[in-house]
Amino acid sequence: MSKQSVLFDCMFRFWSPSSNAFMFSWGPMSPTLYDVYLFTDLPLVGLDSPYLIDDPSAPKLSPLRYCFPSYRVVVKQYEACSDAPSVTEHVLFLWVLVCQYFFCPISGKPSAEYLPLACSLSTGRIYNLGAMLLVSFYQGMNSCVVNNPLSRLEGVAWLLQVWAAAYFSEIFSFQLHLAPYPLLY
Repeated sequence: MSKQSVLFDCMFRFWSPSSNAFMFSWGPMSPTLYDVYLFTDLPLVGLDSPYLIDDPSAPKLSPLRYCFPSYRVVVKQYEACSDAPSVTEHVLFLWVLVCQYFFCPISGKPSAEYLPLACSLSTGRIYNLGAMLLVSFYQGMNSCVVNNPLSRLEGVAWLLQVWAAAYFSEIFSFQLHLAPYPLLY
């Protein structure tokens, strides 16, 4: 599915920061935890604040030597390695994933504040990532409406697009390829 910037511009006009919902003529509508779960299968149980993580079993990484200028630089540092990923590589992968697609720091680059979450996730600990994603979405939408459109929604724009495609499928043109299963009507 390609990025629908016209759709985003249209949807922003209906967003109400005071109610965290799209205010349509037929009533308010907004992505919910249920939607996030259906679209992503992210867990809805566990701690729901990335700022309160204190996991003694998580690997302790040495302090980062410098601030990574982009997500690509983090990935490029380890992409040439052909061996099985090390603990550090696993943590850095999770860190990029969490920063780029869940919390989307304003700087547009990996933020050290989410490194403890990535370290803890690498041990298999479960967090309420569904709620964290939804909060990040609401914060991004409010920021876009109040400030500059798409200024902070970038990482979670995919959630708006998937949600809009699910509820307003008539404005999207999908090619359904479900081979070898026939469509049942």
